Amino acid sequence: MVAALQPQTSSDKHRLVEIDETCKITRKAKPTIYTLARKGLIPAYKKGKKLYFYEDELLQWIESGRKQMQAMSLQEQAAQIVHGAKRKPKGGYNF
Repeated sequence: MVAALQPQTSSDKHRLVEIDETCKITRKAKPTIYTLARKGLIPAYKKGKKLYFYEDELLQWIESGRKQMQAMSLQEQAAQIVHGAKRKPKGGYNF
């Protein structure tokens, strides 16, 4: 009863979740989650035939996938676009 009255701490995020809730947290389909777990790309635990995840580890995994934004000049952006072109246009590039 005393524990119920105490304020909840941030350790509540370290709770075990199953595949259905993992799909909601990551916003990915079940087959995708199974594939990521099989390849070892997502933090997962297997007990018997079931997969389990910790919510805080999932959130950290999502956060670690964030791309870093870099400030590029217009010339660098243009060079990146030209480098990424699959074929050269017939008229050439006009900058």
